[in-house]
Amino acid sequence: MQSKDQINAAVQQVTELRRVARSNPALLKALSEVKQLQSRRFAGTYSDLLGQEPYQSAAHFFLAELYGDKDYSQRDEQFSRITAGIEYFFSAPLMTAAVSLAELHSLTESLDMAMARQWLEEPNTDEAARYVRAWRRVNRRPDRLHQLNQVIQLGRVLERITRTPGLKPVLRMMRGPALLAGLNDLQRFLELGFTAFHAMAQSPEGAAFFLNAIESRETSMMTMLFETDPPSCELQIRQALARGGKL
Repeated sequence: MQSKDQINAAVQQVTELRRVARSNPALLKALSEVKQLQSRRFAGTYSDLLGQEPYQSAAHFFLAELYGDKDYSQRDEQFSRITAGIEYFFSAPLMTAAVSLAELHSLTESLDMAMARQWLEEPNTDEAARYVRAWRRVNRRPDRLHQLNQVIQLGRVLERITRTPGLKPVLRMMRGPALLAGLNDLQRFLELGFTAFHAMAQSPEGAAFFLNAIESRETSMMTMLFETDPPSCELQIRQALARGGKL
């Protein structure tokens, strides 16, 4: 499948999921609550990296752009408008990042929507217990593993981008055309990702330490949520939420 078709299919799926959520206020509220809890959990799981250079910028980038409860409607709308000409507007490395982002976003929205539907089943339950039960009812373990693999893949694409000679000035030169074309949100995402991973590239470990931490911790979290007894799961989720605090 061509890049434009991959992006178009992903955007269409996200648009339909949003339409369904907006037609049901209770479901929309549940979706927001699930996303907020997951953002807090991420902040707690990576509280060390969020406060430690050179990983701080990358951790904040992942939290805001991949694990956050932010409304990405504007960025998705920009995706949908440029699918026909994306090969011409973006260079090959940037196009790969754009495709990876679109596909990851689509899968994440699908999983979050499934969680929101289950979240509604127990409205008066403690949030950690509610989350664990919703996770297990949704199940979809292969999709969860694929989601994590896509996160790591996107990180590796961004890491490769930072090693592309001359790309930083190219990104800067794209600001004007991107603004005129109404693609400023996409431009912002690519620049933030480049800056975050460029900062890590200056350290001895490079981005490998950061991406390995994401892969290891998220794999452990998934294994716990699928296999550990519910009380232990709930305790670990509560501890992560406490470390994450209010976002």
